[in-house]
Amino acid sequence: MEAAIAGGATTPILQVGQNLCQCLFQQIRYIKNFHKNFKKLEEEEKNLYNRRDDVNIIINNAKAQMMPTVVCEAWLKKVEIIQTQISDLKSKYVEVKNNRCGCLNVLSFLKLSKQMEEMVMDVCNLREAGKLENGIVIERPPEPVEMKHVKKMQDVPSRDGILEKIMEYLSEENIKRIGIWGMEGVGKTTIMKHLNDAPRMAKDFEIIIWVTTKKDSNLRDMQQKIVQRLKLPVDSQSSIDQIAPIISKELENKKYLLLLDGVFSKFNLYDLGIRDNHNFGKVVLAARCRNVIREMGTHEEIYVERLSKDDAWKMFRQKVGDEVVDHPHIKPLARMVAKECGELPQMIDVVAATLRKMDNEDMWWYTLRKLQSSSINATQHREDLDKLFKHAYDQLPDDTQKCFLYGILYPDDHEVHTGYLIECWSAEGFMCDAQNFREAQETGNVILEDLIGKCLLERSERLEYVKLPILFRRSALRITSLNKEGNKLLVKAGQVMQHTLSENEWKQSIRISLIDTQLRTLPERPTCCMISTLLLQRNSTLKTIHEPFFGYMCGLRVLDLYRTSIESLPPSLSSLLNLKALYLNSCSHLMELPTQIVELTKLEVLDLRKTGIIDLPRQIGKLSSLKCLRVSFANVGNPNDIERVLIPQNVISGLYLLEELSIDVEPYDQRWTKNVDVVVEEVASLELLSTLCFYFPRMDCCKSFIGNSKSWNNNSVSWENNCFRSFKLLVGSLSASRSHEFKGIEHSMKRHLIFCAGEDIPPEILKVLAHTQAFELVNHQNVQKLSDLGTERMEGLKFCLIEECLKMESIIDGDMTIDCVFPFLERLLLIRLPQLETIWKGSIRSACFAKLSTLKLNECHKLKNIFSRGMIQQLSKLQELKVENCLDMEEVIDKDVDILESNALPRLRTLELVNLPNLSRICQCSSLDWPSLERIEIMECVELKSLPFTSNNAEKLRLIECKHDWWNNLVWQDDAVRGRLQDVSHFI
Repeated sequence: MEAAIAGGATTPILQVGQNLCQCLFQQIRYIKNFHKNFKKLEEEEKNLYNRRDDVNIIINNAKAQMMPTVVCEAWLKKVEIIQTQISDLKSKYVEVKNNRCGCLNVLSFLKLSKQMEEMVMDVCNLREAGKLENGIVIERPPEPVEMKHVKKMQDVPSRDGILEKIMEYLSEENIKRIGIWGMEGVGKTTIMKHLNDAPRMAKDFEIIIWVTTKKDSNLRDMQQKIVQRLKLPVDSQSSIDQIAPIISKELENKKYLLLLDGVFSKFNLYDLGIRDNHNFGKVVLAARCRNVIREMGTHEEIYVERLSKDDAWKMFRQKVGDEVVDHPHIKPLARMVAKECGELPQMIDVVAATLRKMDNEDMWWYTLRKLQSSSINATQHREDLDKLFKHAYDQLPDDTQKCFLYGILYPDDHEVHTGYLIECWSAEGFMCDAQNFREAQETGNVILEDLIGKCLLERSERLEYVKLPILFRRSALRITSLNKEGNKLLVKAGQVMQHTLSENEWKQSIRISLIDTQLRTLPERPTCCMISTLLLQRNSTLKTIHEPFFGYMCGLRVLDLYRTSIESLPPSLSSLLNLKALYLNSCSHLMELPTQIVELTKLEVLDLRKTGIIDLPRQIGKLSSLKCLRVSFANVGNPNDIERVLIPQNVISGLYLLEELSIDVEPYDQRWTKNVDVVVEEVASLELLSTLCFYFPRMDCCKSFIGNSKSWNNNSVSWENNCFRSFKLLVGSLSASRSHEFKGIEHSMKRHLIFCAGEDIPPEILKVLAHTQAFELVNHQNVQKLSDLGTERMEGLKFCLIEECLKMESIIDGDMTIDCVFPFLERLLLIRLPQLETIWKGSIRSACFAKLSTLKLNECHKLKNIFSRGMIQQLSKLQELKVENCLDMEEVIDKDVDILESNALPRLRTLELVNLPNLSRICQCSSLDWPSLERIEIMECVELKSLPFTSNNAEKLRLIECKHDWWNNLVWQDDAVRGRLQDVSHFI
């Protein structure tokens, strides 16, 4: 038993001894292999680094299209870490190796050798892991943005705002598709490239996809570009229908922006792979034709106009070189060459490049002559533009082509009134389907919209005017010179006549334009039986037309003598048996019409406005085909003329086909007051009248007309129940001090009512008001609230002016109406309303003032502020605010509005505050961003001591107009704000 116990105790002792021996041998081995382990470590380190270098070579060789896998990047990171560890061990090895202090040296050898041996194993394992069985690289995901590196647009005011407007639309959740359109070379691609490169877009979208389309592009081409951009694995043999859902699936949950540049024709975005269920995706497309972007279902469209003349000239100067352009012999030529570029950036680039640093006068003359030439091979600069024009022109229907070519008859950059142009088209017979004057106007407007949408015509800055871009006019002249139609056009418009037209030129021409040529004389009796249009307007030097001049013009349909100095029309006027349109407006020296005018049995349009004719000749009543008559009478002030009748009896009633009548008289003309009742009765008898411009000096004659007019109350003629298609009615007597704020926009309003009569609002006026677009309420004695007239009757108003209504206390009483008020109102003008205390009283509903862009107030002395909280939140479209001579005005925004959303008044660009002696602040709230504010004018506001601007808001503010003394007395939040605003201040 004892022996067993002794034996059992011996075994653990032996085990301990064995372990100690093994440990000792291991320690000896570490010491013995100290240098060997180091060499092994160096060897394996080199192998690891070789493997690392191989991996990096693969990565570098593929980095254009590929990127390291996540595992590969982690492995490389481990190599980087272990490299540091190895470096530390190698440093210790050198230190220990050189240490000669006995025991310490042995212990160091032992410990370091062990670490090196373990490190060798780690290095070997890491090298083996570096084989990366799942691959070293994978295909790179698409970059969020592929930059276009377009040159930044600088100092181009006529381009300012377009890019920002696009980005503003993109920020709105419900706007998914935006279209920009404009003629070729106007800069659409440049704008799209700026949008692509904009830092804000990179923040707002995960990926921006750019696709350039061409005339011959198809859906498959566009899909391939999107597939390549998204790096999608798509079989090259896949069909359009197979690729579309793959694209859709990839984009389904992405915040993407698709930029489609150069869209030539309509296609279905759904078929491309862009679906409505892409909640975070947006599309911006650029096209030359407006119809293309509309047919593709864009939510917003932006027209890219040509550069302004100033910007075009500035750009031309920069590209040619100021030192060349400023040369006294070159500068006038440079102006003319720049004009021929038509304010198109692309054309300016091409032409300026050939003339850069070129001070050779002959080269400039040569270039100008070639640009102006009507030869089809005039210059290579225009080749692409001519081809583009010809393609667009060839796509037009025959009648529309004729309408377009009519625009060639007018000088370069000439603005033509759309109504006048349509009348000429109708007179020429270009719209055969139109049964009457109204239908011709409607058809003509459709043609105009088509031509504008195709950028063959463009709208002028003046409302209701269009013009033919100079470059397309040149292209049209060149291309049409090759066909028979072109040869029949003789166009000298805008040129100083060096010699009279030859007999052969008169004989061969169908249409002759001598507009603004400083024409002094006409031939005695030109042989021109083919002529259908003769345009002689704006020749103030033309005083006489020879008696037999019209003898051979039996086919003439349009004769325009506007603003000539003719004193009479010759008897040969009777030869114009087919004349349909005769324009004598602004012939101020023309005192009477010849008796032969009764021979013009086919005459449909007669314009006698602003002539020297002081009363309407009786012969007019015999023009049985007349559809449009426009006359005006000036009060010449001769006592002998007071008894003369302006419009003889039975003249108007004899014009039973009349559809448009415009009678313009001065409000205080006594002759009209005596004559008006008879005229009203005859006008009321006309059954086809649909357009009327008329002055009712008294309310009773207006009531008589509204009650008895056959045309007004004839539903079969009117465009809606009891109304004209177009009217301008003045009821009552206007004061001499009347505001002219509507001047320049009146022609754009089809239905305009000016009511300045009396103490009540008759039902007849309310009846007219319900169909009115522009309404002026002037000098009314009793109305206290405009809403008393019935807000439902003002739903369609675009323009509203209230002036000298002495009892007007508020415009709208929101507590007394349940309607959405003024949903389409664009301009509101409040003039001389001494009792006005508020614009909007009570609660305000959503969508009220939704389109108001201009608000002006003058001499509203009781008004203490303009905006309440409810009202200011509705004014998302307000761009211009002008307040002057309001003596009690204390603040612009009510002081009770202490908290406002920062984006209130998001589009306000101009703020004018003039002669407001009690104005102490613009607003108390400091949270407004004023994001669009560009200009402020502050004059005679002595109590205004501070401005509501900080270092961060009103970033677009470029001009503060004020007086220096007022500026010096302002109180500032800090010097930084003052310094910033000091730079944009202009002292008057």
